[in-house]
This record gives sequence, structure tokens and C-alpha cells, in this order.
Amino acid sequence: MPEALLQRIAAIVIPRHCIVCGLQSAAGAICSGCFADLPWIGSACRYCAMPLANAKAAQLGCGRCQRQPWPFDFVVAPLRYAFPLSAMLKACKYQHRAFYAPALGALLASRVGERAAGIEAVVPVPLHWRRHRQRGFNQAAELARPLARRLGLPLWQGVRRVRHSPPQSGLTEQQRRQNLSNVFATSARSPWRSVLIVDDVITTGTTVRELAVTLRRAGVRKIAVAAVARAVAGRA
Repeated sequence: MPEALLQRIAAIVIPRHCIVCGLQSAAGAICSGCFADLPWIGSACRYCAMPLANAKAAQLGCGRCQRQPWPFDFVVAPLRYAFPLSAMLKACKYQHRAFYAPALGALLASRVGERAAGIEAVVPVPLHWRRHRQRGFNQAAELARPLARRLGLPLWQGVRRVRHSPPQSGLTEQQRRQNLSNVFATSARSPWRSVLIVDDVITTGTTVRELAVTLRRAGVRKIAVAAVARAVAGRA
């Protein structure tokens, strides 16, 4: 029986409930009302995803990105890191509520869309094995799986986090850079020329920057970044 038909039957037999409000939802994992109320970002810098005044400024990039280019080509981060999304991501990461990840990964895939043209693989930001054992899962990988599936791309986890660094929260941008210096490594040359890095939140961009640098050393030529949320209080 086709998977799409099975999903339609399951939706009738087992009514879906919105992961945000908990009410029965005909629209899927996030009901139409909660979907509309999510903290969407309108126009944003194509290079760091910081909100900007209009679409023209977004295509040109913010002043900082024009002065200091990133080691990747563009960033997609459709939502502000604000309630209720911030609570959902924290619950996913720290309270083992991994059921949020498939819905948010699918949401992210819908926003990446045609911009993924030419991308060959999806790369979740890796966790160090100690933190992975503590949490029981890698939230970036859980987001990346539905995204890769919807885009029809392989999930590549050939990058390792070789140093156990303290959490980034609460650190300044300079401290974040020092904290993540040489933290990623690959065991071989990348089999892919273009990849999409996936993470849950971009705050200063330090994590995806360091991972992009590592991937370029491994032979990747084109790198894009996708994250569910952008923290707009911090700078890119």
C-alpha cells in the first residue's frame, strides 16, 4: 500500500494533535492557527539570516556580511528564536522531547525549497559523543533527517566533533570562537562538492562557521546553512 495512502488512513484513524497547542489538527503536526502565530522572519540577510528592512536589502546582504564574508553561500533561518519556538527547541534539546524535531524539520524543508538546487547532501552539526550519550540524540540530526528526506538528498554524518567544548550559551562572540576552534574534523575527503549544514538555532554563527571551514578543507566547494531559528538579540 502506498505510503501516502497509509498516512491519510492514519490521520483518520488516529487524529493528529498540534505539537504547539495540543488541539486536534487537520493541518498536520502544527495547526494552521499556531503556524500563523509562529515568530516568522520576513526579509533577512541572505548571508546571516538577520532580519532586514526589505527584500532588496536582504539580497545585497547586511553591512557586516558585506565587510566580512562567511565561508558559506547563504543561510535559511525562517523563524526568530522567540516563544513558542524557543520553548519547543529547548524541550527538544534538554527534555528529550524529540517529537518536535520531525515537524520542525519538515517546516524547514518547506522554506529551503528551490534554494537547495545543486546541493548534494545534508550535514547535521555533530555533537561530541559525550553530549550525545547524555542527551540520547543529536537534535540537529533529528531536524536534518526529515529535511533530507523531503529534499531527496542523502544525510552525511562524516564530520566529527573531536573536542568536548563547554556549552556556547552565555559566551561572548569572541569566547564562542575560542571555544569552537578546531573542534570539528573529517576522517577523509568529502564525497560531496556541495552540502547543506543543518542546525537548530543560529546565534552568532560561530558553530556553522567552524563547521563550514572544516568542510572546505575536506574539499566541499559550495556550502549553505539551514536552521529553524535565528537569535536576533545577538549579532551574526
